[in-house]
Amino acid sequence: MHLLRTLNEEFAARLTRWLGVFILAFVTGGAGLWAGNVPVETYPIYDQSNSMRQYLNRVAEELTHTSLADIQTLDQWQQARPERYAQYIEMMSLGDVPVTGPRPPLNVKVVGTLQKSGYRIEKTLYESLPQLYVPANLYIPDGIEKPVPAILYVCGHSRTQKVHYQAHARRFAELGFVCLIIETIQWGEVLGDHWGCYARGWFHWYSRGYTPGGVELWNGMRGLDLLCARPEV
Repeated sequence: MHLLRTLNEEFAARLTRWLGVFILAFVTGGAGLWAGNVPVETYPIYDQSNSMRQYLNRVAEELTHTSLADIQTLDQWQQARPERYAQYIEMMSLGDVPVTGPRPPLNVKVVGTLQKSGYRIEKTLYESLPQLYVPANLYIPDGIEKPVPAILYVCGHSRTQKVHYQAHARRFAELGFVCLIIETIQWGEVLGDHWGCYARGWFHWYSRGYTPGGVELWNGMRGLDLLCARPEV
């Protein structure tokens, strides 16, 4: 019984191999006949000249090379500046926020204080827009008797930004500067996707009037508002 089962298994294995050879020969032979009768159009593998990304790259390159073609003097720049400024605001999707007019209250909240040697850190939250909270740490040197210069420090896009960049703000405080270090979106406590436009191909964000760079720019502008309101600055 064992021998019969072994022979059956061997026969099945051979039959499977022969069927595989037959099918492969039939498919490849038939494919050759079919390919000979039907024209096949080929495309270069790396030809991306008609892609949306390449189109946007060409437009951006053209704008870069021609942006100052009509501006050769200070007077020409002063005349062109208002339009260029408006274009920049639109490009950063800030047309719907009060860039130049009255701005909403920051509603600053200090949730904790750390006293260090020569300076203190105020763990802070502020609202750059209603319900858009920006976590920040404010480094203030000890012994300030009159307003001192201030620095707005925007972290790099790192998951460990609070730890990695604190040495910079600490050094500024040791040198006598007030320093507000704010988080970026996605890599801190502020939700969002920083990479959508340039790494994920989500170009529709621009069409819908949104760019993560614009959010971070606005958060930074409101951070400057916070610094300007401090008596130490």
